[in-house]
Amino acid sequence: MDVEQVAAIVGDKVALLVDSDESAIEHAEVTFAERNTQLTLEIDALKEKLTTLEIVAGCLQYLAPAPGNPLDGFADAICGPGASFLFYFVVMLL
Repeated sequence: MDVEQVAAIVGDKVALLVDSDESAIEHAEVTFAERNTQLTLEIDALKEKLTTLEIVAGCLQYLAPAPGNPLDGFADAICGPGASFLFYFVVMLL
C-alpha cells in the first residue's frame, strides 16, 4: 500500500466522521465499548488459561521421578505401567 492509498483511506474515514450525525457517532461509541469489553473478557480468559498451563508445566518439570527413587516402581506395581507420574502428582497435592 502506497502513501496515496493510505491518504485516500484516511480521507474517506475523515469524511465519514464529518458527515455523520450524532446518532451514528453514539452508535459507533456503544459498539466500540461493547467490543472492547468483549475483547477484555477474552484476554482475561486467555491469561487464565496461560496461568493454568504454566502451573501444569511446572508440575511436569518438578514431578518427574528421580532415578533410584524407592517409590519409583510402587505406583507402577499397583496401578500398571506409567502410573508413577500420577502417583507423584497426587502425593504432591497432599
